[in-house]
Amino acid sequence: MSPKVTIEVDAKHEAIVRRPLALAEEMEQLALTAPDGEVFDACEGAVVEKGRRFQGQLLGVADESEREHRRGPTERLLGYFAKQTNRLNYAERLQAGRAIGSGQVEGEAKTLGLRLKRRDARWNKRHVQPMASLVCVRHTRQWDAYWSMAA
Repeated sequence: MSPKVTIEVDAKHEAIVRRPLALAEEMEQLALTAPDGEVFDACEGAVVEKGRRFQGQLLGVADESEREHRRGPTERLLGYFAKQTNRLNYAERLQAGRAIGSGQVEGEAKTLGLRLKRRDARWNKRHVQPMASLVCVRHTRQWDAYWSMAA
């Protein structure tokens, strides 16, 4: 079982937060089950279809000012995801033994949070960013380079 992270959001935003998480889980399943050579197309199709539906739900509110308030951020978010479709090559990532989910990042964020909140820990705000950077490179190819620069 993978580690869990608790995120606090306003109840009115819960559905908005859950949809991208559900889409990420769907991408993982598609990557595992789609026939060879069809993973990218299957994932891209799901992202486009779900993204359009999600946009419609975000913008599908009765209040015109709220709809306009949501339109810009929603279009930027969908534009970002549309530009990343070439990076969604889940089959290649899985074959290379690389993660396709966000669990590792979430776990590292939790580790950092626990270190910062540890009993009797004293943190100066200017030291938090370097610790966060260290946690971020811990499991990457940048680890050795980080330490060679620090030495």
